[in-house]
Amino acid sequence: MSSGSRGDGTLSIEVAPPEGAAAWNDFVAQQPAASYCHRWEWRQVAEAAYDRSCTYLIARRTGRTVGVLPLVWMPERIAGHRLVSLPYLDMGGPLTTGPAVESALIHAALNLAESLGARSVELREAGGSDPDPEGCMRYRLVLDLPAAREALWRALHPKVRNQIRKADKLGLSSARVAADRLSSFYAVFGCNMRDLGSPVHSRRFLEEIFERFGDDARLYLTRDGAGRTVAGAIAISFRDQLIVPWASALRSARRSCPNHSLYWAILEDAIEAGVSSFDFGRSSAGTGTFRFKKQWGATPVPLAWRRVDRSGSRPEPPAARSPADRLLIAVWRRLPLALANRLGPLVRGRLPH
Repeated sequence: MSSGSRGDGTLSIEVAPPEGAAAWNDFVAQQPAASYCHRWEWRQVAEAAYDRSCTYLIARRTGRTVGVLPLVWMPERIAGHRLVSLPYLDMGGPLTTGPAVESALIHAALNLAESLGARSVELREAGGSDPDPEGCMRYRLVLDLPAAREALWRALHPKVRNQIRKADKLGLSSARVAADRLSSFYAVFGCNMRDLGSPVHSRRFLEEIFERFGDDARLYLTRDGAGRTVAGAIAISFRDQLIVPWASALRSARRSCPNHSLYWAILEDAIEAGVSSFDFGRSSAGTGTFRFKKQWGATPVPLAWRRVDRSGSRPEPPAARSPADRLLIAVWRRLPLALANRLGPLVRGRLPH
């Protein structure tokens, strides 16, 4: 796509070929700043589940890979088409060996956006330290794990321990299960998303995750005393970290603390597997989910989302809810579940968040 002369060699930007998965993932595996979002498999998931057009850029210097930038085309008639790195996930953005390489990749992405008629490029990146966790809108909640479950149990707030005990006394049980139980999770997931007034991901999207990530994708379910699934989560393993991008529980089971049972089982499983860090996933500051995750002792880690166009780079603001948006949420909550699950994926695939 582009090239330039540098003092330490010629830097070129190329489009990764469809068969480039192994080389891409090899580079990602070598980079300390890499996240699970940088893995090639997300391209396959987006293409197969939502027919999204993906362009994965590679920066090379004298034949050696020095940077990558995954980009997914997101059509949006009102806000304008954009390239996003990476939609549906918390992070992505340029992964490079230095700032000059990052600048070259972003420049190439802007050229690509212009040629495709996109207004901007949206980059989702891990932020730095933030002395005021409540001052930033988007956070990952990350918990360092001890080597033994007993140590984690002792470190938990007494209220959290009591709610785990309560779930157990009320007959809830949580465990990691095989991927063929995905339909049980999807039933809970679809119901919870409808109750939140938000379109649900397609089942195909979740199926593709387990197909592409293999043993690195984990499914956990929580069942009540009658054997009914009341909560569940999908986790992705990356290096020494376990991440939960999607989790849900039935509102009707809330009094029995299903989320406490679920997350305690996940944390126990992570410690047994030798995982040293657990990522509860993204939450907005001040929300109930943010407070729930933080009470486990998790540390808020800011997410730096920014939108880049020809005029420069600026923070990506949280989506403002207009009166029309609030009306749509209220209407969606009233949809019959079957209809919401049928319409949800048609909408969800076009939403980057």
